[in-house]
Amino acid sequence: MYSNFKEHAIEYVKQVVQEDDVGNYSNAFPLYMNALEYFRAHLKYEKNPKNKEAIT
Repeated sequence: MYSNFKEHAIEYVKQVVQEDDVGNYSNAFPLYMNALEYFRAHLKYEKNPKNKEAIT
């Protein structure tokens, strides 16, 4: 289940990049926040210290 958190976070990040590229910063901010929440949730379950470090 926890692997879905990382996948969702990555999808949000992809959307953020698109919004940033066109200058829609007000749309990008909530997407950043959602991505951060999913990454935080993923970190709770990540066992590999190198992966944890890369995400943080």
